[in-house]
Amino acid sequence: MNLFKDAAQYYKYRPVYSVELIKLIVSKVKANKEANLLDIGCGTGSLCLPLSKYFKNVFAVDVDEKMIEEGKRLAVLRGVSNISWQNKDGNSLENDFENIQMVTCGCSLHWFNSLKMLEFVHKLLSDNGAVAIVGIWTIWIYAPALWQQKVLEVIKKYLGPKRLTLNGVRKQSGTKNDFVDFLEETGFKGIEKIEFDLPERILSVDEIIGQQYSMSYAAPELFKDKLADFEKELRTELLKIHPNNKFVEESSGYLTIGYKN
Repeated sequence: MNLFKDAAQYYKYRPVYSVELIKLIVSKVKANKEANLLDIGCGTGSLCLPLSKYFKNVFAVDVDEKMIEEGKRLAVLRGVSNISWQNKDGNSLENDFENIQMVTCGCSLHWFNSLKMLEFVHKLLSDNGAVAIVGIWTIWIYAPALWQQKVLEVIKKYLGPKRLTLNGVRKQSGTKNDFVDFLEETGFKGIEKIEFDLPERILSVDEIIGQQYSMSYAAPELFKDKLADFEKELRTELLKIHPNNKFVEESSGYLTIGYKN
């Protein structure tokens, strides 16, 4: 099942990868403009769009057709023309890509059979290739602000205490040590894990609600006929905390890199 059905329209509310993080990835991988990049689970292109200028060609793959459509739209707006957008299921990719120096998975690897995917990636990469796995913590893991804790509290009130998806209770898929163990098991070398902070953002209630709807744990369909009640209550509770409708968001995450050789 597509766990992000109808979420593409809300992706604009998610945190943006910083310029510093993109440059860090490029420096670690020693990006080569004669080589290619494969972005698996690309969403609307949050990783592959800023990385595209460092590679000859980019292959961006996602199972959600609307994500691909939005990625294409954003590419046109930014004048990016070297991305091949492919509406495919990452779980069923074949080894038909050429000269892949880097594979990226931005907030996506945990949705696949992670070990099987990394085995595929290791075989696919060129000898000097690397995989870059990026994750940003959600409020289920990192909620330093009172308003973030309130968002999670209201979500749990409507959906229950366990983290849900459109496919039922979320099942972990190899997130131990942020995939370091899986990278080791599949033959990657020189594995590095780097934690990072993203720039603070000031959000409105509308932006906070939109961000939640972009997440698998708060997909609008999960609320069924209670969606309007959820949104009304969340809006009311948040404005009690900050009546000026300005909420400071701190975001952090991790970058895990593994090299083929």
